[in-house]
Amino acid sequence: MSVENGMSWRRRAAVQALLWSAYGALHLVFASVYTRITSGLVLIAVLLSLSLWGATEALRAMALRGAWLEQPPAALLLRTLLWPPVFALGIQTLGFVVVASLLHVNAIQLDPAGPRQGWGTFFGYVLNTSFMLWLWLGIWSSWQYLRRWRQGEIDKWQAEATRRELELQMLRAQLSPHFIFNALNNLRALINEDQARARDMITL
Repeated sequence: MSVENGMSWRRRAAVQALLWSAYGALHLVFASVYTRITSGLVLIAVLLSLSLWGATEALRAMALRGAWLEQPPAALLLRTLLWPPVFALGIQTLGFVVVASLLHVNAIQLDPAGPRQGWGTFFGYVLNTSFMLWLWLGIWSSWQYLRRWRQGEIDKWQAEATRRELELQMLRAQLSPHFIFNALNNLRALINEDQARARDMITL
């Protein structure tokens, strides 16, 4: 099992659902300071939460498939800086199209007295969404590095334990009763025949 797969998909989905649901709820809370809560505002929060969930899963899949964490620091930094704004632009464009289409057929409502929308507001939303994706990607990458370091330490100690066990097995084989019996028996016979060679054998 790889390090990344240490967290089951059910647990990851639960964490992601909790994270982005909380973000959507906070988005509504902060928006309510400037405008009243409407069906359009709720839809925007839901779309944003679901889109961020999908974008982070896509970024995770890209990072794993492209082995981002194995890349040199400069290449990793480039990917980390580049891809979140691309996803953020897609998220905000999708949200704009969906909300504008539903407003056109009067399926949802927005507060007419709310903040005015324009290109500046749109790119502000893109920047805010990029920041959330950068933050998520930074936390995820740090977590993966930590897990890999811990797994490396475990593997290192397991290899050391295996090496020591092999050394002990070799020592046991060298000190087996059969080996010692044969050596002493040969030494006993050699003492009577050639005392000088017997002394050399003891030394060896």
